[in-house]
Amino acid sequence: MIDKKGVWEFVKKQSLATLATADKKGKPESAVMAIAVTDSNEILMSTEPNTRKMKNLSINPLSSILVGGLDSPSVQLDGETIIASGSMAEGVKNQILAIHPETKDYLSTTSIFLRFVPKWLRYSNPPEVLEINY
Repeated sequence: MIDKKGVWEFVKKQSLATLATADKKGKPESAVMAIAVTDSNEILMSTEPNTRKMKNLSINPLSSILVGGLDSPSVQLDGETIIASGSMAEGVKNQILAIHPETKDYLSTTSIFLRFVPKWLRYSNPPEVLEINY
C-alpha cells in the first residue's frame, strides 16, 4: 500500500505535468508544463508572461495539476499557484536549475517562475487509491 512519501517519490520522478487554470469567467485552460518537485512537496514551473495561464493565475491562483497516467499511476493535485517575484523568483529559478540543470536552455530573461502549493491530492493506481488533504 502506498503512503504519502511513496506518492511524492513517484511525483518527483516525473518531468512533465498538466497545469489547469481558469479565467475570470471560469473557462478552463490546461497546459503541459516541465516541473521540478522540491523536498517540501511543492511543484515548481516556469512560463512566459504572455501566456493564458499567467493571465488566469493573476486573477485566480487556484489551480490543479495532473501527473502521470496512461501506463503509470496518476496523481491529481489541487492547490494554489503562486507567481514568484523578487527574491522568491530567484529562489524558485535556482531550485529548478538545481533539480533539472538541463532546463537552463529553456529559460529566458522574461521567464516567470511559479510555485504550486498542494492543498489536496489523489493518487490512483487501480485498485489502489489514496487521498490526502493538507
